[in-house]
Amino acid sequence: DKWGPTGTQMMHIADASKDPDQKSVILQVLFERMKDQPHNWRKVYKALTVIEFCAANATRRFVEDLRDNTDRIDACTVFSFIEPETGKDQGLNVREKAKKVLELLGNDAKLTEARDKAKVNRERFHDNKQTGFTVGDAGAS
Repeated sequence: DKWGPTGTQMMHIADASKDPDQKSVILQVLFERMKDQPHNWRKVYKALTVIEFCAANATRRFVEDLRDNTDRIDACTVFSFIEPETGKDQGLNVREKAKKVLELLGNDAKLTEARDKAKVNRERFHDNKQTGFTVGDAGAS
């Protein structure tokens, strides 16, 4: 699958992190995906995308577990895969995402800002679902 997880799918994962058993399964799957073979670089990238989303949207305990395992994320900063057909360095995408996730997890101010912004977005989305209006509906004729 060339497409990443949807926001709804990632929100379900973040919500599931509230359950200790589910949290353990989620972390196990994400960490396993990050160890996947280089030709499966998309799976590694998607795992990092979910981790980034969960850092902003999941429980604090989940975030602490991510912080306790940054060595696993750090391993992705040297990920390497060159697409045989095109010669394109697909590993670059993984390396850059890993660096971005590590920067987020390692910086309290950035993490707090991301979590605050995510909370506002969740509340805004929830309000829009309650009223039936979306942002594009305002002022429409």
